[in-house]
Amino acid sequence: MRFSKWLTLALSLCILAVGVAIVWSFMSRRQQVVTLPEAEILSPEISRQSTQFEYTEHKSGRPVFRVNAETSTQTVSDIHTLTEVDLAYFDQAGQSSDRIAGRVATYGIAEKELEFSGDTRIWLADGTEVVSEHAAADLIQEVARIDQEFQFQRGNITGSGGSLRYSFPQREMRVTEGLTMVTSSGGRKFQAMAREGIYRLSEQEFELLEGAGISSGDAQLKANQIGIRLHGKFQIGRILSSGQARLQASPVKVFSGSRINIQFDSNSDGLDKIEIFGGPSSRAVYAQKVGEHQSVLEAATIVVVPDSNSISDRVLLKTLIAREEVRLRFPVAGISEARSDELEGEFFEDGEHLEQLDLRGKVSVFQESPDQEPHETWLRSRTLRLRFELSEILKEARAEGDVELNLTSAEGDRKRLVAKDFVQVSYKQGIPDRIVSSGECQIESFTSEGRDRVQAPRVLVDYQRGLLDKIVAEAGVRVESLHQGKISYTTSDRLEVIYLDGFMKEVVQSGNFRFWEGEPPRLDLRADRAVIDPETGRIVATGTQPSVLRTSGVDGKGSETVVETRAQRFELNREGSQVIAEGEVESSLREGGSNTLIHGGSMKADRETGWVEYSASPGILIGDNSIRGKIVRYNLPEQRLVVETDVRSSFSEGGSPQGRPYSIESDRLVYNRQDLRARYEGKVRLETQGLTLRAHFMDVTFNDTGSEEIQEIVAWGGVQIIQDDRKAEGDRAVHYPLQDKVILTGDPAQVVELESGKVAGRRLTFYLGDEKILVEGHSASVTP
Repeated sequence: MRFSKWLTLALSLCILAVGVAIVWSFMSRRQQVVTLPEAEILSPEISRQSTQFEYTEHKSGRPVFRVNAETSTQTVSDIHTLTEVDLAYFDQAGQSSDRIAGRVATYGIAEKELEFSGDTRIWLADGTEVVSEHAAADLIQEVARIDQEFQFQRGNITGSGGSLRYSFPQREMRVTEGLTMVTSSGGRKFQAMAREGIYRLSEQEFELLEGAGISSGDAQLKANQIGIRLHGKFQIGRILSSGQARLQASPVKVFSGSRINIQFDSNSDGLDKIEIFGGPSSRAVYAQKVGEHQSVLEAATIVVVPDSNSISDRVLLKTLIAREEVRLRFPVAGISEARSDELEGEFFEDGEHLEQLDLRGKVSVFQESPDQEPHETWLRSRTLRLRFELSEILKEARAEGDVELNLTSAEGDRKRLVAKDFVQVSYKQGIPDRIVSSGECQIESFTSEGRDRVQAPRVLVDYQRGLLDKIVAEAGVRVESLHQGKISYTTSDRLEVIYLDGFMKEVVQSGNFRFWEGEPPRLDLRADRAVIDPETGRIVATGTQPSVLRTSGVDGKGSETVVETRAQRFELNREGSQVIAEGEVESSLREGGSNTLIHGGSMKADRETGWVEYSASPGILIGDNSIRGKIVRYNLPEQRLVVETDVRSSFSEGGSPQGRPYSIESDRLVYNRQDLRARYEGKVRLETQGLTLRAHFMDVTFNDTGSEEIQEIVAWGGVQIIQDDRKAEGDRAVHYPLQDKVILTGDPAQVVELESGKVAGRRLTFYLGDEKILVEGHSASVTP
């Protein structure tokens, strides 16, 4: 019996314990875990105190917040004062993700808001720790707030701010009233600042707003808005800035644009690239100061690859690329403005100075020199490569694809170089040293006096101390000149222009040289080699083989006449009228079907007057006919021939070897082709088939049949005629070769024959080969 009583008592105690446990669980949900016995020490405002306080806030059937505290003091106004408080937030998966802990907190039952004070710490879902003396958590809005200064840390990222608002569901932290942040990446220390900022935990991204800026050593980035994206172990992956973005990469390098993005290498955490973007009303800009000069690059986008191995406090550059409507001003390299579709640059190992620039697509470069001799230079091409010294002065420039280079002086003179393939310029200390061009090259020079154009497959230009020294064109050269309204051309295998102190001194063309005027050519000179004086326009043509000069024109009868002259040396003035030939001169004159050959040791021609003078044993050959003298002068337009001093001419009747031969000597001969008359002057002596005629003057007139038949010979002034044993004298004699008739007149005229005696009269007519003499005149007489 006694045992059953004890068993009944034990069962009752167990049932009582289970009931107490159920009540305890229910009361914990009602925020009352253990009720302390009322004591007289509680103030009237305090209605209840408890230990091991716990409260869970549910939404949609899942726990959202859980509050734990060591103690809880509840006032009559339903305000809990908690100590050693811990607030946990649960995500959609029911996992605890964020926590807030503080020494003291107050909790309003109605507002469901916790206010922490005293060494408050917030641990966000990604491990970020926030420390402040005060924080608040709104369990309804699911946000946390800090309204005073705070600090935060995540890995190697530390920072502070003036106020904070954190949204638990969005996992987004917004900082206002000033934000500073310090971190390191790739061996660099970064400091970020802004008036406001947002940290999105899910994207691992900081967004800096209003007056945002990031600095690292001498480098500083500023913009209206900056985004910092993290990766890996809290390292910076990308920096995205927008709105008046400006990156001070070093004390002398600045990037600016609508947006600037900085990419970090995921393996080394070093700088990978920098992207600068223009906007609707702005351009991507890279500006660099070198000494007193400011270089500026503008484009729609600029991409810069920094030196990832650099541990300098400044951003050291490796390469850069600019795209779309690129514009460059580079004064230290002498570039006033350059434009292209795309630009790519490479830097020296120091990361500060450009080593090479490549411009591609519709390239144009403008250079304006403000020195004592101002000039402007324009360059156009499809591509352009510029190489620089470490001081960023030009070392080499190479333009390719339909290159056009224009140079204009202050006086308005202009030079133009065109090349199909390329133009390459080498520099010494920034001054041009050599220019090489290839592919259908043209060099044009325009002045107030005229124009010159040189064409060749390849052209080289050498400079001496910045002044032109030599121009060489090779592989088939053509030169076109227009001066004073006259156009002339030259061609040769090679052309060399020599300068002295920057002024053109001499032009040498060698190998199949040719000079001509007009189209078709009126004057055509060919030689092995020619030297041209640019100041006087004089051309001296020489060679191992005789040079050839061809001239064409219209004679007095309107017929086309061609004269071809060969000589060892020619000298002519391109802008004047004088032509000089020396050394075995030989001219061939073709008129209709006849050919006249004039030769001599030298020749002088005046193209304006038409007179050509031969000297040094000159002579004329027309078929078998010849004329010699010390000076031979010929005028093609006037159809006149003058031979002076020791004139000797020989010809046959009708120009045929079978015709009667004639030989005439005199001091001077004047032949007028239009009158078909040759006048011999001074000590004239004619011989033909046993007949000798002497006189002071003699006219030989040819008929107009073109067969060179002599119509008559008229001699006057001390006329003497000797034929066999017959001798005649008179003042004037007329000889008709076709009739063998001679009419001799004088006061008196006389004929003396050894056998017949002397016949005198005012007019005597006799026939060659006939002994009869017709005597006329009142004073006629016959003396046996």
